[in-house]
Amino acid sequence: MFRFQEDGKLVHITLWSLVLILSLVGCTSVLGRPVQPTPTEAELGAIEQEVNQLVHELGFPFSTAVDVEGNRVVLWVTDRAQFEAALQNAGRQLPEHVEVVVVNQPPVQAPAGITPVPDVAFPQLRARSTIHFDLGPLQGKLLIKGGCLRVSERDEEAGRLIIWQPDYFLNNNQGTVEVLDREGKVVARVGEPISLTAAGVTDWERQLREPLPEQCPGPYWVMDGIVYK
Repeated sequence: MFRFQEDGKLVHITLWSLVLILSLVGCTSVLGRPVQPTPTEAELGAIEQEVNQLVHELGFPFSTAVDVEGNRVVLWVTDRAQFEAALQNAGRQLPEHVEVVVVNQPPVQAPAGITPVPDVAFPQLRARSTIHFDLGPLQGKLLIKGGCLRVSERDEEAGRLIIWQPDYFLNNNQGTVEVLDREGKVVARVGEPISLTAAGVTDWERQLREPLPEQCPGPYWVMDGIVYK
């Protein structure tokens, strides 16, 4: 037995009556919208492939998974506002049965009190990557070479140019160049040892906040996080 309010009067409808009513109106929901059929696992897989292609074309870090029990495809992104803006600018939209889940949302603003370091390149992704590669960390000393922030085992070696996640910030602390995290904590200093994990990004060039400076060649290392000892 279901009870509904209609013009302030209580109306009793049996379950079988409700089924009959829905069948007579062409299998529409009580809100007047057609009832969406439950997608099969194969259909969810096809939706996932469509989403992968779409988000890849947008140049956005993401990961996806098929949730069969939930009848959905989960799309993980790290910046909903940027992602939705990219969708809108491209005139695209996600297919049915896709749920966007935000992870590792970067801060909107840098921590207070930062002194910029304009003469040192600090290339960053415009949105945080969602996964990381299970590689051994890059270890060495954080150095400035030719206006580029690199990690090298020896001072005389070129080392690797670091591509930073968007929730790290460069700061000039009375002549000492530091790297801060999203809370404003110092996590690295130029001239000191550092250990960096790798991000799971294969087309990172399309995801950069700004183009790489010409004076900062590879090899490159797209960092995911800093290993603390």
